[in-house]
Amino acid sequence: MENCSPLIKRMRQRAVDEDGSVSIEFVLVFPLLALWLAASFVWFDAFRAKSLMSKVGYAITDIASRYEGDVSVNELNGLFDTHKKLLPQRASVDGWMRVSSICFNGDEYRVLWSYLGDDTYAEAAANPDDDLVPRLLPLKNSDLPAMKDILPKMVKDDTIILTDIYSYWKPLVSWAGFEPTALNVRLASRPRLERVIKADPPLEGFPITSQATFCPTDEDPNGTGGDGSGGSGGGEDGPDGVIDLD
Repeated sequence: MENCSPLIKRMRQRAVDEDGSVSIEFVLVFPLLALWLAASFVWFDAFRAKSLMSKVGYAITDIASRYEGDVSVNELNGLFDTHKKLLPQRASVDGWMRVSSICFNGDEYRVLWSYLGDDTYAEAAANPDDDLVPRLLPLKNSDLPAMKDILPKMVKDDTIILTDIYSYWKPLVSWAGFEPTALNVRLASRPRLERVIKADPPLEGFPITSQATFCPTDEDPNGTGGDGSGGSGGGEDGPDGVIDLD
């Protein structure tokens, strides 16, 4: 037993020796710490992109609601250019925006006009296999029944400007556990200065209703008549009169 005492003593010394323990702990913990740090930046960036897109949507919808008189294609294209410039760089590469004028004829909603940019989204259109961001089309009357529950309540012949924005967010790093995600915002506002904002010249697909004075009905499909009992616009719907429909 006496011959074993030095060996046992050395083993006991090694058991309580802490030399190099900090380095070992760092090697074990650092990968987890780096992953957590990167993930936190990516998480923050995702919320930032969503928040900025909402702010861009509010700004664009508010501008569109302030048009006085008829709106032209050049003015609408100006909205699209502004939208692309305001979006975060990684979120504006593959994105779409649609601006529509919707009215209520007392029984149902109708689309007066709906517009997508021409070459504003050429980069996105060049990749038709990318299904992360929906390929938007101009809004049609047949699309409105599915949106009935989210559209704001309106009086007869009242109108709203509806803005749909879709963008494609890519994470800063691909190994942090986050996948590319499609973001969307849908906002509505009543016209501030006019009861109805007409499009001049008439937009493609809406040759008659782009110039409608009243909301079209089955009896008056061109929207040229009405009893004048509609609203006057400018309601107190939400922040700055813009409603978030999501």
